[in-house]
Amino acid sequence: MAKIIVEGPDKTGKTTYCKELDPDFLHLPSEPYRSILLNGDVTGTASTFLFFANTMELWQNPPEHFVLDRDIVSMLVYQGYLLGNMNPIIILNLYKSVVYKDNMPDKIIYLKNEPFEEYDKDDIFEAFGYELQRKAYEEAINLVEFNFDIEIERIWL
Repeated sequence: MAKIIVEGPDKTGKTTYCKELDPDFLHLPSEPYRSILLNGDVTGTASTFLFFANTMELWQNPPEHFVLDRDIVSMLVYQGYLLGNMNPIIILNLYKSVVYKDNMPDKIIYLKNEPFEEYDKDDIFEAFGYELQRKAYEEAINLVEFNFDIEIERIWL
């Protein structure tokens, strides 16, 4: 096993896939960051830096082997492309120079599929939102692939 990140749009099965690879997989954000971010007390650029703090904490002294649910690609998608809290190029450069400085992931597994039943394909707003998210993920994974020497495995589930 190695340092593996599993990425992909919402409802593509990332968590299920992580559990199959390693039942003790890691999830970002982790506690206590998860509680702070998900309860809405911190928003905007502050939430971006809180997520970075959590990510840096993991990558400064990572376990030798792990599976991680979300990391750089999701950061680019949500904090960069969709929410606009930070320019994606700045996020990319922070990962290069600070987060992954001494420890690089060995592999990113990028999952794609038709989302699960919760996704209402007949709802024009939900369909638009999901399509926008999928396009943002495609841009982000291409940006990471172009800028890092990390193996990227694309899997269509």
